[in-house]
Amino acid sequence: MIEPVLKQDWQHWKLDPVTKKFLHDVNALRENYKEGLAEGAYGDQIQLYQGMCQALRDVIEYASHTFEVVEDPQEETKDVEAD
Repeated sequence: MIEPVLKQDWQHWKLDPVTKKFLHDVNALRENYKEGLAEGAYGDQIQLYQGMCQALRDVIEYASHTFEVVEDPQEETKDVEAD
């Protein structure tokens, strides 16, 4: 079983410099492909690059929005102990 993603881990991951660089580079690559498609730069490989743009968009969306995030049960225990 895969452990759930905790809210604090998700927030840390989104702010991590490596995550930011990865998402920036993936987005830049997608934009580059889109520009090439608009300019007709890919000749008979248009469908390949359209698919690559779609795949990169899916990666961006998944990395940005898809994780199910749960509250850390240990944080709730700490709150109860503090009372």
